[in-house]
Amino acid sequence: MEEQKVDAWGKLVSLVQELPDIELIGEEMVTFGSSDKCTYVIKNQSISKFHCSFQLKKGQNSSAKIKDYSIHGTFVNGKRIGKGFSRPLFHTDEISFASIRDKSKPRPVACYILKLFSVLPREKSDESEIKKIYKIGRLLGTGKFAEVRMATDKQGKRYAMKIVDKQKFQEGETDDQQAQRDPAMDEMNILTKISHENIVGIHQVFNTENHIYLVLDLCTGGELLDKITAKGFYKENDAIVVMKQLFSALAYLHKMQFAHRDLKVFKLLEINL
Repeated sequence: MEEQKVDAWGKLVSLVQELPDIELIGEEMVTFGSSDKCTYVIKNQSISKFHCSFQLKKGQNSSAKIKDYSIHGTFVNGKRIGKGFSRPLFHTDEISFASIRDKSKPRPVACYILKLFSVLPREKSDESEIKKIYKIGRLLGTGKFAEVRMATDKQGKRYAMKIVDKQKFQEGETDDQQAQRDPAMDEMNILTKISHENIVGIHQVFNTENHIYLVLDLCTGGELLDKITAKGFYKENDAIVVMKQLFSALAYLHKMQFAHRDLKVFKLLEINL
């Protein structure tokens, strides 16, 4: 288990030997720059006085973000953020500041790998409290780490509730198990930070002793693959509607600097209104 301070939500692991690792603690903004007024000072001519900031926004769905104030650039996974712009941060993101020439090759002044200690609400929920808010019904599907059930709130609105077994997220797992787990955590992390009418939305996250509960949009129209198979083919006008929604969702994800990388027709779901 990663050793951490009680209020630490992340750690910047330095890839530059001269710079120390940095723990990110609490909700206060953490700033980097060449000015002595910054939380962490890096003295280099390529580092702006106020270069960038990190902050954790707490709430039902906690999220971390970075904002760039620099002239020479702040980069996440090799992509420049842009002065005055911010973007969400995720576990294992590579963050670098500015660059200098070293034997004709540019290298960053500072470079870190971000370790997020948790993407879940810190406050533990009681499972009995969840059942007071939602009536958990029939099984809709199962996976390696979770099952999905119908859930209905007090107003009668229906959702898909994904119930993740935390026992399967423990340390001591094989490399194969970890490789399967990490995308599941990425999915949870990303869904809490995006909102688009053509992407399944997440409404609430509950963190209990033994399970993680994700309250998601319910798609009752079935898979697009089944609709195509039943019809035999899609007419052009029908296909235009589907592709317009798909491209709208992809354009939004790309704007948020996410790539799906695993689009398949059976992963496209319809909602019956």
